[in-house]
Amino acid sequence: MNKLLYLPDQKKIVAGLDGMLLAYDSEKNELFTDKHIGSIKDLAASEGNEILIALHNMSLKIKIKQPEFAIEGIAGGRSNAVFYDKATKKIYLGTSTNIISFDEN
Repeated sequence: MNKLLYLPDQKKIVAGLDGMLLAYDSEKNELFTDKHIGSIKDLAASEGNEILIALHNMSLKIKIKQPEFAIEGIAGGRSNAVFYDKATKKIYLGTSTNIISFDEN
């Protein structure tokens, strides 16, 4: 397991493993996975039921919709860290050479 994230508003635990993303809904006692995710470097909570993921080859925004994930790309290229600033609604990606910011759209 590389990263673990708790989403208190949704009562979900999200775990990033090498090549797999898991989400556990503690209210419904359900576990669901996506096995098509690459090597997860970092996770961050965004607005609503979205999480941000820094991967070895790209960055993604994922909406947790049971029983699956809705995946949207943010940026190509390796990212090592991701952060969401709730006050400014900006996404920050850390790479080996830069910090890149995006607005929520």
